Amino acid sequence: MMITEEELAARKALLCEKYDNVVKLTYHFGVLDSDRDDVVQEVFIAAYTHLRQLRNVASMDSWLYKITMRCAGKVHKRNKKKFACELQYESCLEALELMQEHAYELAAEFGGKDIFELMGELTPPAPKILQLRYVHGLSMVEIAKLLDMNYNSVKTIENRARKVLRKMIEERSEARDETRCGTSNSGSTKKSDGYEEL
Repeated sequence: MMITEEELAARKALLCEKYDNVVKLTYHFGVLDSDRDDVVQEVFIAAYTHLRQLRNVASMDSWLYKITMRCAGKVHKRNKKKFACELQYESCLEALELMQEHAYELAAEFGGKDIFELMGELTPPAPKILQLRYVHGLSMVEIAKLLDMNYNSVKTIENRARKVLRKMIEERSEARDETRCGTSNSGSTKKSDGYEEL
């Protein structure tokens, strides 16, 4: 697309005004703080490089949305092994305070999939808040800005969600213990019956 130098200069000026919007988009796509500057830089390099190809200046926001999504996706792929969206129970134990100190022996029974399954049963937006807080490592202030919510509301929801999640895990642990004991008792009964027959 052919544009004049004046039009190009106007586009560059408008692009500079979109800096804060791009930063917010990196939160939206779950970019970690350690990668945020790199992603923002990649977005603006790509945007400046293809600025002449933008057909309609009015659609710059949606154009930047797509570019940011692609750049964030590349970062996620690079860090796939390190930042895979599965919580290990050890980190949950410390960050979410899910279990009491005397229940460490239950740690092996709960993996990331168990935690996410239980998180999914919470009332929205609690699952999203916990994921942003403990998977992506965002602060309460960052989460409030990203979700366009009041800071105190986010803090209250997060605190209540942790308590509910801890209770859910304790209940599931008790259910597993009962199942294990039932299986053990059943096996003992069979052995006893067999002995008596002998």
